[in-house]
Amino acid sequence: MFFVGCGKSATEEGIQLNDGEKWKVNAEMTPHITEAEAIFEDYMEKDRTDYLVLADQLKEKNTKLIRSCTMEGESHEELHKWLHPHLGLVADLSKAEDEISSLEQLEKLEASFKLYRQYFE
Repeated sequence: MFFVGCGKSATEEGIQLNDGEKWKVNAEMTPHITEAEAIFEDYMEKDRTDYLVLADQLKEKNTKLIRSCTMEGESHEELHKWLHPHLGLVADLSKAEDEISSLEQLEKLEASFKLYRQYFE
């Protein structure tokens, strides 16, 4: 779905900064990422166990993010390098069989949001 909505595919290359600066994400997309991260942080802070609900909430934010994609050029390509694996992590969380198996995905999602903040604003 993401690839149809944005018209590009992600690569597995590492994300690069924009001449040492963070990449700008357009104003239409930023709220969806910020809201997804807030939902995730709330889940982690409250030590919740309903990880399937979390996965559904994150999928909803990702769908809205994809629909709002109007970025082009190098910043768009770099965002794909983050987003493609991030979408996979959310999908993997939704497939976790129990709370214990969800912990690894939660840790990876936490790292993914940190990576986003490291390279994008």
